[in-house]
Amino acid sequence: MLRLLWRLLDWRCTSVMITSSRLVRRSGIITVRVQSIPMSKITDLSYDLDPTGRVLGYGSFTLETEGDHTSELEKIDHVPRPDRFYLLFCNSIFGGAPETSAAGD
Repeated sequence: MLRLLWRLLDWRCTSVMITSSRLVRRSGIITVRVQSIPMSKITDLSYDLDPTGRVLGYGSFTLETEGDHTSELEKIDHVPRPDRFYLLFCNSIFGGAPETSAAGD
């Protein structure tokens, strides 16, 4: 039970911010950790909703970046309201929400 409470508190203390030039993640309970990546390095964005995430309203995002380096920010788990976050993020990176088309077009 204590482990569950610790994980919930850690999730509650984690925030992801989108600025005009960077993606910033702040996490930690006792020791705060701030990580960032320039928006110009992000080339693609996708997210997954597992069954638990659909019920509880969170998703996991995967960022593709240019270059050979790997970043801890390439995978962001348990993001609340993933549909809204995805649209905001796409607008910040690519200058607009992705186009959708009807099936059969």
